[in-house]
Amino acid sequence: MTTHRDTTLALLRALARGSTLPELAETTGRTERTVLRHLARLEREGIKIARPPSGGTRERGVYQLRDRQLAEALALTEGRE
Repeated sequence: MTTHRDTTLALLRALARGSTLPELAETTGRTERTVLRHLARLEREGIKIARPPSGGTRERGVYQLRDRQLAEALALTEGRE
């Protein structure tokens, strides 16, 4: 069973690498709609996320963390758990 923490951490790590919406959904085991809700929650909590431009390109566009320091820290911890 995946916890909320596991989902959030997997999502943040995938954002650190840069991922499309389908990739984020696959990585977290959640639907794209649920991933979008998680992204909105993270943004409300102060996490800066670069989103692809709107206009039907959501699947092809890449979502990334805009905070390079956080992205680098997440990359260093990947695979430790």
